[in-house]
Amino acid sequence: MFKSKWSALKNEATNEFLAYFKQEWIVQHPGWYEGYAPGVPSTNNALESTNGSIKKDCTIRKRLALARFLELVETKIIMEWSTNRNPDKPISPVLFVTATPISHQLWVDAFHTSISNRESIAIDNKRTKEKIHYMCSGRELSNSLKVFYKDYKQHKDNLSWNNFDALKDYQSSLWQINFVENKTQWKESTCNCRNFQKDYICKHLIVLAIRYGYEIVPLTAQTVELGCKVARGRPARVTKALNVIPVPPSKANKRANLEMNEDTTSKKAKKL
Repeated sequence: MFKSKWSALKNEATNEFLAYFKQEWIVQHPGWYEGYAPGVPSTNNALESTNGSIKKDCTIRKRLALARFLELVETKIIMEWSTNRNPDKPISPVLFVTATPISHQLWVDAFHTSISNRESIAIDNKRTKEKIHYMCSGRELSNSLKVFYKDYKQHKDNLSWNNFDALKDYQSSLWQINFVENKTQWKESTCNCRNFQKDYICKHLIVLAIRYGYEIVPLTAQTVELGCKVARGRPARVTKALNVIPVPPSKANKRANLEMNEDTTSKKAKKL
């Protein structure tokens, strides 16, 4: 449908690009898009970080011979890294992260989405005996959510889309969330939105976790207005309401003496 949409223009440059795109990114390299391999990193950032650690702490940025480098790997890198990453290490072990961390900005987005009462429905999955949640993406739907979902499901099962634009609009109007109803395992849930395909966490999962009572939004995220640019660094702590700041004794005595002097001078002025 994508090809038929742009081929209808009958433009020579467009047809050349379509031919190039098909040969390069569909025939030869079909695994270029996010979501092709779920759970696998889409960048080599971790590899570059490991390479930087080896240069900084082990080789001191010197080019070693292969035999010397393999000896260094066996005697220092494997031994030290294995010891440091042992969870039973008594002092500050370097543990592997098994769950995706939630950033401050993601908490802010999830909080504002949760208070907006974004409409969603839950459908029982007979095959896996789990619930699949469908949540509105924020676009205005032509019908109610239940009616729109039935139309969406019919088109999806029968592949009966009229054109590419209709497919794109339908796909971006509802997000499908396979939510794990467990307080400790809800982060294993999946969503078909673009943010989850990249980061393996999204605000839609957090919104459902808030509704199920699995998570509580931090106070630092509740005080940020939607659309405001979050300042760099750690967010400031939220102070308690009606919190009175105590005055040091020295300043309190000076203030009392000053008030007494003002009262005496005012009384003398009245007598005169």
